Amino acid sequence: MDEIFTSYTANGDLHHAYLIEGDVAASKATLYAHLQNAELPHEGHPDFWAGEFEVLGIDESRALKEVQMGGPVAGAHRVFVVMTTLITHEAQNALLKVFEDPTPGSHFFLLTPSAYALLPTLRSRMMRAGGSVSEDAVSPEAEAFLNAPLKGRLDLAKKIADKKDRAYAIMLADELTRILHARFLSAGAMPQPEGVRALEAASLVRGYLNDRAPALKMLFEYLALVL
Repeated sequence: MDEIFTSYTANGDLHHAYLIEGDVAASKATLYAHLQNAELPHEGHPDFWAGEFEVLGIDESRALKEVQMGGPVAGAHRVFVVMTTLITHEAQNALLKVFEDPTPGSHFFLLTPSAYALLPTLRSRMMRAGGSVSEDAVSPEAEAFLNAPLKGRLDLAKKIADKKDRAYAIMLADELTRILHARFLSAGAMPQPEGVRALEAASLVRGYLNDRAPALKMLFEYLALVL
């Protein structure tokens, strides 16, 4: 994230939309400090807007689209910080035009646990910047899940559900998919039919994590059984 504000301080360049993935709370603290240090609109400023959502839906996207239609009132920039664990596909489609061609002077910072939850068309309209990424923190747990026997995987599925943290579950599912893909490509590491089946199951679980309804325990128990 530092590179965004280093560039702005050096030459005044500020992209219209940034994607910052990783731990949302940590990324928020870092971003807010950068905005204040760069003397850009920040918390308490009339040209600053922030919203925190568990799930960003179509109604929230439309509301954001309307809010950003006005220009800055106290300077040259307006800053919008959107923090969310999930964004529905309908909401992402509604944001496409906003992120592609925002009102002049508007700058968006989208903070989310993982870019994999976003449609490629929406990702392409943003500049990707590093946040406080915590994939390293979930990698050992992903390895443990994959290497455990069935009973161990089912026990871990319960622990994942007990956390009641969908952002963590998304990062874990992303890491599981990454590891499975690497194993699949590694010659002899996994028989091909088993590898295909495991990747399909991980991708299915990852897709369902974008929705509100499926229970975490049910999703990871399914994955435990398939693996």
